Amino acid sequence: NSTGSMMEALGRVSAEGAARVVTYDAGTTAIDPTGLVPTPHVCLIDGEHTDAALMRDFAFCRAAMPGGGLILCHDTPVVYNGLSAIIETLDADGTPYDAALLPDTILAIDLGPTGVLAAPQLTAVRAALFSLRVNDHYRQYANRWPWGAVRRWRARRGSRP
Repeated sequence: NSTGSMMEALGRVSAEGAARVVTYDAGTTAIDPTGLVPTPHVCLIDGEHTDAALMRDFAFCRAAMPGGGLILCHDTPVVYNGLSAIIETLDADGTPYDAALLPDTILAIDLGPTGVLAAPQLTAVRAALFSLRVNDHYRQYANRWPWGAVRRWRARRGSRP
């Protein structure tokens, strides 16, 4: 995927909406979160797909939106340990937030909260994250040799298991 293909796809949905999107082709460690103009209201985290990277990118988004905003975290079934740590940190800090699982694999965290996630149809986050974490030993096993090496080899070839 690339910024160009993403913007092209967004433009097909709404040229006006796509024109409002600002992209940065750099990691969050290379960007000053307080220097973003305009200040974002929504951040999408879809990066390295590791718990550490998710937590780093989430901290960046929080710093970039000092008045609050919506942070969307992609690939919940992969980074659920990082998401659980984020929720635990928000609770420990006393930060007001709402959180909801969105179809298919996005966890939305509304810092503020603004009420955008108040729909009763949205799934309870803590229960869903708990159910994912219960199976973490399977993920750890699948990433060990030789299974992890085979999966990475297939990914480089572009084939799916």
